[in-house]
Amino acid sequence: MYKASDIPTKFESLPNEILLECFMYFNACQLFYSFDRLNYRLSRLIQNSTLHVDFSHVRKSIFDRFCKIILKNPQTKDRIYSLHLSNENSHGLIQKFLSSFSTTEFSHLQSLKLTIVGDKTIQKLNSIISSMKELSSLHLNCTGASTHDILSSLTTSKLKTLSATSLNRFPLHIDARFSITNLTISCCDLHHVCHLLASLPLLNYLNVKRSSGGPESTPYMGLNEKFCAVNLIVMVIDDFQYDFNEIEDFFNGLPNLKSLTICSADRPTMIDARQWERLITSSLPHLETFRFRFACDLWSTDDEILELFQQFQSDFWLKTHHWYTEYLSTGNDKWICTIPCPSYRCDLTAYYDAHKCTMFSRAANQSRDSMPSERVFQKNREFHFYDIVSLDIMNAETTTKHSLGINHIKILKDTVNLSGVCHLFILSDCKLDSASVLLRILKATPKLSSIQIDPSALLPLLVDDQLCKYLNRMIKRLDLYMSSYIPAQIFRDPNELKRFSKAFSNIEVLHCNTNQKTEFKYLLDNLQKLISLTALIKTLETRQTISEWLEKELAKQNANYDIKYEERNRMCLVTVNVWMG
Repeated sequence: MYKASDIPTKFESLPNEILLECFMYFNACQLFYSFDRLNYRLSRLIQNSTLHVDFSHVRKSIFDRFCKIILKNPQTKDRIYSLHLSNENSHGLIQKFLSSFSTTEFSHLQSLKLTIVGDKTIQKLNSIISSMKELSSLHLNCTGASTHDILSSLTTSKLKTLSATSLNRFPLHIDARFSITNLTISCCDLHHVCHLLASLPLLNYLNVKRSSGGPESTPYMGLNEKFCAVNLIVMVIDDFQYDFNEIEDFFNGLPNLKSLTICSADRPTMIDARQWERLITSSLPHLETFRFRFACDLWSTDDEILELFQQFQSDFWLKTHHWYTEYLSTGNDKWICTIPCPSYRCDLTAYYDAHKCTMFSRAANQSRDSMPSERVFQKNREFHFYDIVSLDIMNAETTTKHSLGINHIKILKDTVNLSGVCHLFILSDCKLDSASVLLRILKATPKLSSIQIDPSALLPLLVDDQLCKYLNRMIKRLDLYMSSYIPAQIFRDPNELKRFSKAFSNIEVLHCNTNQKTEFKYLLDNLQKLISLTALIKTLETRQTISEWLEKELAKQNANYDIKYEERNRMCLVTVNVWMG
């Protein structure tokens, strides 16, 4: 009689070389969880494979189990080439990991990613990073001062890729600055961008999420540091907050740039086709790819915007470079951008009482003279907006309350390709006509897994069985409007709490308010797949009483947690962050 484990599967019949190649695409936590000890051959292969360890959005039980495997088999650490530690929705994970291992145990690590690093762990991280001689990729999500401290600890000369939240100054004494070729920064003003280009001579890719002077920065008055970034080939700036006349000398230092993506809001001087043509001709002779999205002046008339748009229809743009542009308008926002529109994949706000979404576009085979003055749409484009991953729905009228109905969803579906939407935010001023409205949205967004919504809009809809089935199957993250004020009552009665727990029994991340500690306990006990729970509890009990009760209940969950207390009007407001599962 064969055991199930004795019967080879098609996967197991693959040669060892192919299996080892496949294992490289697995997160090591899941690899051990799924295949280790399944049979002798797979266990031996896992023990000899290189490991990619990703501790983001991981259940605490899986984290604990994998750490035990590492402690039991010290040689496992030598096979870890990629490591991601994250405190996002997993409170205290980084500190817990660093407290379990010594500073010299990951000498073969090539890639390290740290998300939401606390100040308490910086010193420990510094000593660990200083021992990583093979590190070639480093991603940091922490404060600027912490980033500087960590980079100052680097002793490797092999670092190629660096990503940081902020990086105003680069530690000039480290060897890594002579090896970095790929740099991504969340926020950096133009002066510091110039400094980085001067400090990193081999840089060929630069991505700045936001370049803005900010209220405390020195106004940009031209280059204060001369540079010539001869190796820079690709540059992306998602939010560029400078006028055109401030950037001309900056681009003079990028003689070999081949690809430029730049987006700007509230800077109408950037929409000047003739200025860009002159700049590209004189300073960027090797530019092959140019993608932009520039916001128009809100006070400009349609005729004025059309005149600006027509400037991008010259032979320089269409025949020489084949750069095609379009005019987009939705709500109060108007842009002129290249096709496809860059950086519009981030999110979209739908004003559901505004029925128009207009766009100027130009097909490649149209001549300039045939461009009509009316709004025209490319006939071969089914949607106006593609690659939307986050969708916000709000009421555009501040004085009039409009309900979101089936007809609005039809307009939305005709305008936007919803197939890629992962996150939905329904603002509190948006009221849903019925459960069918939300159900229509769920059916149109197959990748949707995260919703942020006012509980007063969601909970009354949970009497609809079909809606509850879709919510249960699709939604993994739910935010029921956390508030810093005294929370209002969410669940009107025990039956509503039960319906909620049944509809969201597969939820993994939950943010909500609870009026009673019994509601908090009910959620802990009944949402079995929870990884992270952030709850604001309102209670009349003393801080000591509620603290003792919480610690007792959370001890049953084997959880990491953080508790903050605020006393207000003889009431105790308790914010609890729990990592569990």
